Amino acid sequence: MKAELLARYLSRECTTQEYIEVENWLRISEDHVEQLKSYERIWLDSQHLKELDIDFDSRLDWSVLQNRIEAEDLNTEEQPSVVLPSRTTALSRDISYFSRIAAILSLVFLIGFYGSTFFVPSPTDQNEAVLREISMKKGQRGSVTLSDGTLVSLNSESSITLPDRFKSDVREVYLKGEAFFEVAKNEEKPFKIYVNGTVIEVLGTSFAVRAFPDDESVRTTVVEGLVSFRSENEDISEGVLLSAGDLGEFNLKRKKISKEFVENLDPYISWKEGYLTFDQSSMTEVRKQLERKYDIEVIFEDRGIELLELTAELKSRSLRNVLETISLSLGLEFELDQEVVRFKKRSNS
Repeated sequence: MKAELLARYLSRECTTQEYIEVENWLRISEDHVEQLKSYERIWLDSQHLKELDIDFDSRLDWSVLQNRIEAEDLNTEEQPSVVLPSRTTALSRDISYFSRIAAILSLVFLIGFYGSTFFVPSPTDQNEAVLREISMKKGQRGSVTLSDGTLVSLNSESSITLPDRFKSDVREVYLKGEAFFEVAKNEEKPFKIYVNGTVIEVLGTSFAVRAFPDDESVRTTVVEGLVSFRSENEDISEGVLLSAGDLGEFNLKRKKISKEFVENLDPYISWKEGYLTFDQSSMTEVRKQLERKYDIEVIFEDRGIELLELTAELKSRSLRNVLETISLSLGLEFELDQEVVRFKKRSNS
């Protein structure tokens, strides 16, 4: 499979025929699926570089991707070299700008373009911290390592706003959407997440948070450690303390927090590993997650489909395979036309 075609597929710039070609290639072998996952991580990393306000020529993204693909196909251990395209505007850039580019590119190649991770540096020559936003669009997910060592994984249609350096006594970030936090431990410097009228406070732990604009609640699920969960209007002593396996949910209408223990955390955190897990989830919820993950539109042709419940683990990278699994599980049929999926009830004839 040509690198240029895979790049167009990942950026959703391929034709219908090219899309079918790649999908057929993915169905041939699970090795192809794993190969594309690696290329997708490379592609996401190239998008993260753009989030750092560095004006990269799009041709560089393609050359990085292609060089890496060719290097992997040859099973070489040596990292490919990348030549930045010459640009007339480059002459007006100062040396520090080029230094930033070189440092970031060097770092990306050191981590091998795996993990969709980049670092937010903490400047030392400014008196006041500057807020910046890191966001993921539909069909994207990635992660960022903060200046304190905390790792934040962002789901599709999600963003995090944070200072380029934390205060001396507290670490504060602002979340929209869904994220998984692996907070670096610092007992003298609590980590606070502000999300849709709530505050989540920890010293060092790992947990997931979800609060999309159309959600009726703010949800946090704890994997390890302890988490304090409360309304912004409450003191920390009034919050609910969550431990490993606990699910805390703040109802935005009733302004109340509920707490329950869940044995299976996969439905709440599997997205960060690249697949979806549903446990008696309504098709309305399934539709939301499919649209975010694959950047598609899902339409229910028949009434009642939104009330069906799905229990499934959808690990296939192929969208068509995912749709086939859903349809077989619920007695449905589907049509996939470019970026639109239509579900309808299976006819008895």
